[in-house]
Amino acid sequence: MKRLPDRYYDLVLEKDQLLEEAEEAMNRNDIPEYVCLKLKVHGIEDELYKLEQELKSDNNQKKYYIITSEHKGVCE
Repeated sequence: MKRLPDRYYDLVLEKDQLLEEAEEAMNRNDIPEYVCLKLKVHGIEDELYKLEQELKSDNNQKKYYIITSEHKGVCE
């Protein structure tokens, strides 16, 4: 399996950090901050999805196989 780009892992870390901050904001009952953080998380998830799709499309390049066989005809 191919290693994902470093940008992917950076985004995952950033997403996790934002989720922690959003949870803290919810515990403080700071709804506007919570909504802002969740919107940022959503944007990061979109970017992660795009990176995953790019990787899948790179891995799904069509492969062609040529099947050959040698056989002797009935008349030989």
